[in-house]
Parts: sequence; structure tokens; C-alpha cells
Amino acid sequence: MRFAIVVCALAVAACSSQDETTPEEVPETQATAEPLTPTIPPPQREELAAAWAEGCPEAEPANKGLCKSKGFGHPDFTCDFALGDDEYRRYTAELTMSDGKWVLAEPENACAIVE
Repeated sequence: MRFAIVVCALAVAACSSQDETTPEEVPETQATAEPLTPTIPPPQREELAAAWAEGCPEAEPANKGLCKSKGFGHPDFTCDFALGDDEYRRYTAELTMSDGKWVLAEPENACAIVE
């Protein structure tokens, strides 16, 4: 019991024996970042369907699509979608903007997923 009291007393003494000098004042700097805004809105379901129909004319029409950005500042989007009457988004394709409209980034790869 005495040993515990001695250890506690030494710990308190060690903590209070440090110099009480104040650290140099560091000037506060405020980092102001430019607000980031997306430059291109994601493709809508109709735009996805049009890009799919143009890139893969022999495939069933795309429906029930959901497109997500590949990353902030990246111009391409990854879209999950269903084909025909399917209600589940089983397929994925990348869309990119070309001449003011959405097109499949790699049509040969995207069309190969349904064969």
C-alpha cells in the first residue's frame, strides 16, 4: 500500500516539475480552398439508353440505369443498368462525354457483356 502511495506521489511530482514556459505563438493561417463543384452532371436514364442504343444497336434496350462519377474531377461515369424487361441492374458500362452527348467509353467491351 505504501508502495502505491509513493509511486503516485512520484508521478505527481514528475508532472509538476516540468518547465512552465509557454510555447511560441504560432500565427493562425486559414486555408481557404476553392469550393469544388461538379463540372458535368451525371447522365440521366434517357441519355444512358441513347448511348447504349448507339453503341450496341443489336442488344436489348437499356433501362433502369444509375450512373455514378468515377471520382471527383474525373469526366467519366460508371453506369449500372438493366436490359429489356429485367428489373435488376446487372450490367455496367462507362460513359464519357463526346461532342456534347454521352457515349459508351469502350463500346466493344460494353457490348461484349451481353453476348
